[in-house]
Amino acid sequence: MMGEKYMDGLQKINKGLLTAKVEEKLMDYILREPIEVGEKIPNEFTLAEMFGVGRGTVREAVKSLASKGVLEVRRGLGTFVISTSTLEQDPLGLANVLDDQYELALQLFEVRLMFEPEIAALASVKATEEEKEELVRLCDAVEEVFLKGKEHLKLDIEFHTHIAKCSKNKVTEVLMPVIYSAVYAFTGVASNKLKDETVSTHRAITDSILNGDSIGARNAMIMHLNYNRQMILELEKEREKKNVKNQRNHQNRTRLEEMDYQEELDIKRKPSKKKSRNKQKKASTGKEYTIIAYCFVGIFLALIGYLVYFNVELRDEYANSPYNSKRQGTYQERVTKGKILASDGDILASTETDANGTEFRMYPYENVFAHVVGYSDKGTSGLEQVMNSQLLTSHANVAEQVQKEFQNQKNVGDNVCTTLNTKLQQTAYDALGDRKGAVVVMEPDTGKILAMVSKPDFNPNTISDDWDQINADANSSILVNRATQGQDPPGSTFKIITALAYWRQNNTFDNFSFDCVGEVENGGYTIHCYHNSVHGHEDFASAFAHSCNSAFAQIGVDLNRSEYVETVKGLLFNTQLPIDLPYRKCNFDLEANSADALTMQTAIGQGDTLVSPMYMAMLTSAVANGGNLMTPYLVEKIESYTGTTVKSYTPKIYKKLMTTQEASKLTELMTGVVESGTGSALSGRGYTAAGKTGTAEHGDASSTTPHAWFVGFSNVEDPDIVVSVIAEESGSGSEVAVPIAQKIFDAYYNN
Repeated sequence: MMGEKYMDGLQKINKGLLTAKVEEKLMDYILREPIEVGEKIPNEFTLAEMFGVGRGTVREAVKSLASKGVLEVRRGLGTFVISTSTLEQDPLGLANVLDDQYELALQLFEVRLMFEPEIAALASVKATEEEKEELVRLCDAVEEVFLKGKEHLKLDIEFHTHIAKCSKNKVTEVLMPVIYSAVYAFTGVASNKLKDETVSTHRAITDSILNGDSIGARNAMIMHLNYNRQMILELEKEREKKNVKNQRNHQNRTRLEEMDYQEELDIKRKPSKKKSRNKQKKASTGKEYTIIAYCFVGIFLALIGYLVYFNVELRDEYANSPYNSKRQGTYQERVTKGKILASDGDILASTETDANGTEFRMYPYENVFAHVVGYSDKGTSGLEQVMNSQLLTSHANVAEQVQKEFQNQKNVGDNVCTTLNTKLQQTAYDALGDRKGAVVVMEPDTGKILAMVSKPDFNPNTISDDWDQINADANSSILVNRATQGQDPPGSTFKIITALAYWRQNNTFDNFSFDCVGEVENGGYTIHCYHNSVHGHEDFASAFAHSCNSAFAQIGVDLNRSEYVETVKGLLFNTQLPIDLPYRKCNFDLEANSADALTMQTAIGQGDTLVSPMYMAMLTSAVANGGNLMTPYLVEKIESYTGTTVKSYTPKIYKKLMTTQEASKLTELMTGVVESGTGSALSGRGYTAAGKTGTAEHGDASSTTPHAWFVGFSNVEDPDIVVSVIAEESGSGSEVAVPIAQKIFDAYYNN
């Protein structure tokens, strides 16, 4: 008896599972065919044969979808689709708001366009390494199933929801699955029609987030959403054509069918107990919809606020993005691109016209400003990219603009007036010579960038002709701006940071003493001083001035490692930098539980630590400016072509990196480097200076020449300029980098 009951229950379970499976297949068939709302599905015989099941199972599946509001059985006429979404798929109840699924789909994508690009931008800034790894996994998984033509919607929702999670905004993290479910409820028909576009934009979004590229992430998401929106528009056109055809068929329906259908409607209009119960049920769900509606209105108002913010704060960033070349092309058809000017008014870039009337960009200084000013052919780079929107915007007299528009003539774009000093730029360019490397010169008390040089370089006047040759070598780095995008070990310039960590943990340098024998060993690992120099007995100041590796390796081991790590990370490592030009983050991997060997290497600027010359200029500027880091900037003002100021840029504090006392103590140490240490070539030149040299090993140290570093500032009591120099594979900092810095300081004071 018990066995019979068990077998009977098992049969019911199996039957229920089969019905659920057929229901799923039928729903998938409706979406993929697709069968539009108002159209009839095949009869039971056809469906049973299609799914390989009995008519009874099909009938149960149809009943289930009818109860969920997807199908409607019309006696004598067949079964019709009345909705393509269930309550589970449409948690916001949007099907009750707008009957037209295509119009609803478009509006849903408009909502996504309002806030999802910003979510991607936030994710690029805030995602952890673990979250980035999971994002790559999801991107690969979506791509794999998508290209195989398999169901990918669940994975796609996971991909986008994970991006919301990476943004660290808990509200969006909760909302996104709901929004996406609603989106897919009304857009399933388009799900497999954009293979290449979906794969490429998913990959672009992922890569941008991995690289910390907020602009790229934002615009890749915009492109992704616009592809889908355009597809819905195309599908709507097809739908309209199909509706016209269906309307004609409807007109040809026999009178008997119309009468039967009317009879069916009359029957349905009769009140019943079941309908009464349904009304009660709808009344209860109405309250739920009301709550959801209020929440959605709140979200909508917030998104309106974001639109205002976008137009005020992000419009130029979006317009300048390389993903938005179409809009930029439209600007160029109406406006002649303005000039880029040096601080003294010298022209760095201008628009000229050849004999055929064709416009082209002219760069009078050729290679000298190549990376910082950039190019405007084969895409854009440097200031040509960053300030493209401003250069293609005209603030000429309104009457003049109207007149030129009427005459079908171009207006003249605004000029970008930079902070760049032509004399210092030329001096830095010449001083670096044929070496690979970079130089940054900036004012520590304002953040103005006076010079930015990167080598190897190129001639922006001939970039189009040289493009194939430049890109022929996969390892070529000519187009890389080493000043902001370089990533190299800092060598002994990092001892500035190690010294700061020591001061914070001891509040004095006076108690330090070390006897240098040319090397130091800890845990089986040995650090050597440069050229195995033996410095003898040292206090902290002399160890810093002589750049004693042995002393600072021991300091690193003796420091409280957790506090050491916190000090370094508080100095903008592994985070966003306030730089307008494309850049790479500084890397610092030491942890509290790291081995002594890595700690010793890190303390002297080796190991896994990587920095750019721009970052070292910023750090040194903070020391020179009493601990305050000013936001670096390259543009002084925007002016119309007639000279009227449109917008001015003023100095502003970005962050206080250290206390005034800490900055003063580091200044004393760096002054000692010039007075009696490795930077002594800068002493006695009519100005005071403070700095730190660095000799950074890289790759296989036994077979490569080290990078030469110098960072420092002039007029110690009231600092004027900061100079950051790296000469790659050139030797020691004192022998190579210091003389380069010396020429720049000399040029500044010998106007």
